[in-house]
Amino acid sequence: MENGHHDNSINSEVTEGGEVHTAVSYKGPLEQSNKDDNNNNNNELTLSDLPIDILIQITSYLRPSDVFRLARTSRALHNFLLQNDHTAALVAHAIIHRRYPILEKCIRLPVLVSSLAPAERAVLCDENRLRTHEISRQPYFHHVTPPDPHLVCTCVTCVLRWHTLCLAVDLAHWQDTLDAGSPAPVILWGERPAWNVSLLEAHAAVVRRAVCVSDAAAHLWHAVILQEHLRSTVRSVMRHGVGGAADSRVHYRLTPEEAASGTDGFLEGLGPVTKRVPFHRDQYKSLEAYLPNRSWVAGDEGGGWWEYLPADQHEKDLAQLMEYVRLREETTTTTTTTTDGAGWGGEEEVRGNTGLLFAEMGQEARAQQLSWMTSLHEARAVARAWHR
Repeated sequence: MENGHHDNSINSEVTEGGEVHTAVSYKGPLEQSNKDDNNNNNNELTLSDLPIDILIQITSYLRPSDVFRLARTSRALHNFLLQNDHTAALVAHAIIHRRYPILEKCIRLPVLVSSLAPAERAVLCDENRLRTHEISRQPYFHHVTPPDPHLVCTCVTCVLRWHTLCLAVDLAHWQDTLDAGSPAPVILWGERPAWNVSLLEAHAAVVRRAVCVSDAAAHLWHAVILQEHLRSTVRSVMRHGVGGAADSRVHYRLTPEEAASGTDGFLEGLGPVTKRVPFHRDQYKSLEAYLPNRSWVAGDEGGGWWEYLPADQHEKDLAQLMEYVRLREETTTTTTTTTDGAGWGGEEEVRGNTGLLFAEMGQEARAQQLSWMTSLHEARAVARAWHR
């Protein structure tokens, strides 16, 4: 040390797989409030001794699953990465910003009912409304667990966000089967095999951990879902990219370097548009990429760009729902008996909310979302027929 200056050095090496190897050396006396005689000769610092901004920058190069592994190496890192609400969120956001900026806009988190105003909660959790919306009916989709209407907002946008998260987890589960060229098992309507019930509950548990923001690690669980969905997308693109000369479909261009990078930058290019939700697992094999909530806008000279469903769409849906309730109360002087598809919600609210979904976007984007919602109507009609 010269003139009170400590000679410190931090060497970080990031591997192709996203792993970070960090060596920290500290030349000079350690200033500690509690000095242990047994540690006086130990001049090496650990990761947990680094300034917060440097530690967040280092961990931003990790894969989300590796962050959970790193948190098991010491109590200090466990508290920093998984227990502290502020630092855990900063780490997760840094990783998502670096690795999954595109997927983040396609797979957003639904809003919790507990975060809404009391008047909004009362409307969303109205029993008549829930019955007409089939939110709590069983059986539901055989590959998606229905959202708990007392946990997650049940506006159209939040229900679709829940579906997307569950589909991403289920799609990741069947990738080995799809790589082997085998179809995912198809379950007939009305059947509920025990293995599928257990599988869906396990998948829903993962989604709930990402949705329940009261858990400090919730944002990291969201990042893990994005990580697994990127892996699923890469594997699917590689399977679909080996078509013959007669294959005229548009495919994503994916290089080996991009596949190994663990980032979603290649999804910025032109590729197949996700127009319909896969309503059963048999559709997984024909799905090159499940990237909802965005639409390709063609530009001049063959170019173009992706436009995304706005992040504040939940607020727009909820505002329209509350306006619908206000007008309904003004025009209703007697108690109205609720029937399926009429009165409280049903197709009326879905169609009304759909009108706002792409209000700020182009015609093609609106057409895509309307097609998406048409598929939802078809699925609900089939479900009603089976329930009857």
